[in-house]
Amino acid sequence: MLTVPIRNRAVAPCLVVAMTVFAGCSTSHAPSVESSSASPAGATAVFGNELSLTGYDIRPKDGHTEMELRWNAVQKPTANYRVFVHALDNSGGLAFQADHDLKDEAGAPTTAWKLGEPVKDQFLVIPWPGHAADKYTLRLGLFIPLPLPMRILPVANSAFNQPTDVWRNQSIVINNVECK
Repeated sequence: MLTVPIRNRAVAPCLVVAMTVFAGCSTSHAPSVESSSASPAGATAVFGNELSLTGYDIRPKDGHTEMELRWNAVQKPTANYRVFVHALDNSGGLAFQADHDLKDEAGAPTTAWKLGEPVKDQFLVIPWPGHAADKYTLRLGLFIPLPLPMRILPVANSAFNQPTDVWRNQSIVINNVECK
């Protein structure tokens, strides 16, 4: 796991991580929400040898963009994880983020998940005020915010696109996602 020291506790841990170097991300074609889109069939990525991302869907909802991540535990989770969702602009810089606690449909944190049980994580990806509705690259991963320093779970066996910068093996990327 990547360990990131945080000296000022008033700053959101994920924001500190997001402020590190952003070189380019992969450039292959990926979904847009013009019509409902989904992950490639059979694609998975394993985070920290504990949780497997088994797919995603992106669709419009109430004038915004809704994302559904599908997970399952491949090993008993050892912590309550958070998902980082970084929306990157055309230069690879952080435009906004949609980080959130990873919970199942009943609100149970990851430590309460049963092995192999499918879990859907649904959330909106909405640009912050001052950022236009547009197509962004989304960088997704899992982290443990506390205790400090926070830890980012490594990615193994990923069939999803990965960044080509310092985030490689720590996240996946989905390109050209229309966020509104």
